Amino acid sequence: MTGARLALAVVVTALASAGWCLDDSRLPPQERVMQWVQELCRTQHRRPGTPEGHRAERYLADEFRRLGLQDISVDPVDIQVWQPRRWRLTVTTHGREHDIPCFYVPYTAFTSPQGINAPLVYLGEGAPEVIAATDLAGKIAVFDLRFGRLPLDALKSAAYHVQDPKGSFAPGEWQYATWVRPNWQAYDLAVKGGAAAVVWILADQPTNVNTYYAPYDGQAKPLPGLYVGKYDGARLRELCAAGARGRFLLDGRARPGIMANIIGTLPGPGDRSIIINSHHDSPFAGAIEDATGVACVLALASYYARLPENQRPAKLVFCVTAGHFYGERGMENFLLSRREGLIRNVSLALAIEHVGAREFVERDGQWSPTGNLQSRALFVSAELAKAVVVAVAEEKLERTLVVPANALGDRPPGEGNMLYVMGLPFVQYISGPTYLLVADDTLDKVEPSALLPVVRAVIRIIEDASQP
Repeated sequence: MTGARLALAVVVTALASAGWCLDDSRLPPQERVMQWVQELCRTQHRRPGTPEGHRAERYLADEFRRLGLQDISVDPVDIQVWQPRRWRLTVTTHGREHDIPCFYVPYTAFTSPQGINAPLVYLGEGAPEVIAATDLAGKIAVFDLRFGRLPLDALKSAAYHVQDPKGSFAPGEWQYATWVRPNWQAYDLAVKGGAAAVVWILADQPTNVNTYYAPYDGQAKPLPGLYVGKYDGARLRELCAAGARGRFLLDGRARPGIMANIIGTLPGPGDRSIIINSHHDSPFAGAIEDATGVACVLALASYYARLPENQRPAKLVFCVTAGHFYGERGMENFLLSRREGLIRNVSLALAIEHVGAREFVERDGQWSPTGNLQSRALFVSAELAKAVVVAVAEEKLERTLVVPANALGDRPPGEGNMLYVMGLPFVQYISGPTYLLVADDTLDKVEPSALLPVVRAVIRIIEDASQP
C-alpha cells in the first residue's frame, strides 16, 4: 500500500461514523429511479439529431420542470445527422453467394444505392508494412479490429483506495477497453491505398455481435465501412482466402440538424456553483450507456429540490449533455457558451456514467452474468480524494477504485473529461463493460439495487467537498 493509500485508509477509519447524516427520506425510491431508466430505453436508440434523440430531450426537460428545477434551458447544437438506411455484405466465391451479417461503421461515407462490387482482400490487423505491400486500389479491404486492454492491476497500483472486501479482483486481471482501437490506423492507410471500402471483423468483441457503434467523433470519413461479428468474421476470412468478390452496400444520407443539452439549476447560498452531469444520447437503447447515469442525475435533482435553499451546499447546475456520440460536441458547447455565467465560479464538477452495470462475460458464444457488478472507478482531482474515498467506503461501493484523474493519461475517460481539462475540481464515476457500444446494452444489464448507493455517495462527496 502506498503512503497516500495508507493515509487515506486511516482517514476512512477515523471518519467512518462521522457526524453528518444523509436524509434518506428526501431520496426517490429505487423503483422511481428505474422508471427513469426504463423510460429512456423505450426507443431503439437516442442518437444525436434523430426523432428518438429529440424525444429523450423533451422528456428530460419535462422531468426537470416536474422536479422543480429553475432556469431550464434546451440549448441547441448544430450537427450533421448521419442516417444509414440499408447495408449489406454479400461474398461470391466459386460461383456461390454468401450473405455475411453486418452493421455499419458510423460516420463513414455512403455508397451509391447500387453499392460496390469489388475484389475482397484480407489483411489481418492491417500492419502498415502489409498494407504498403498490397495493391488495394478499387478493392474491399478486410481487417481484424483489435481493442485496447485495461490492466486493472495498473489502476489498483495507482489508486488512492480500492473497495474490494471480497477480494474479487484477481491478480493480473484485465478487460477489453472497447472504446480504444489501437489498429484503427489501418482505415486511414486503406484510404491512402485507394481502397473502395473497408470491412472490420470485431475480433475482440465478446459474442458474435456486430452492432458496434464507433468511432463516434461525428467526423465524416471518406470510405464506407461495415462491421462483422467475430464468428461470422472467421467465415469471411475463409472466403477471402479462397479468392472472392464482395457486393458492399451502405446507403443513407447526412443532413443538417440539431441536438440539445438540457440544463436546469437550483439556487443555493453563496456565489459558487456545482455541476452535475451525464449525457443523454446513446447509439442503442443504452440502459448503461447512459440511461442509468441520467437517472442518477435526476435522483440528485430530486433530492436537492426537496432541500430548502439555505441547506443546499451551493448553486446546483444539472446538465445532461447531447453528443457524447458526436465527438462530445454537446459538452464542448456547454462549456463554451456558459463560461462567463454558470462555469465561472464552479467549486466542484461531477460526471456520472454507466451506473449499476452488471458484469457479463462470453460463455458458449453468449452473454453470461458473473454475479458481480462490473468493476468501476472514480477518477478524481487530488484535492477531492479524501472526500471520495470516505464516500465510497461509507456506501460500500464494491469493486470500486478511486484513482487520480490522470491515471490513464491527460484526460480521464467519460463525458466529463473536458471539465477536468478546464482545471475544475473534478470527479468522474464510470465503468466500462464490454457490451457498452453494442445493441446488447439492454435493461437486463442493470442492477437496480446498485443505483441509489452511487447517488448517496455523490451526495456525500458534494457535502464533504462543500465544507469550509
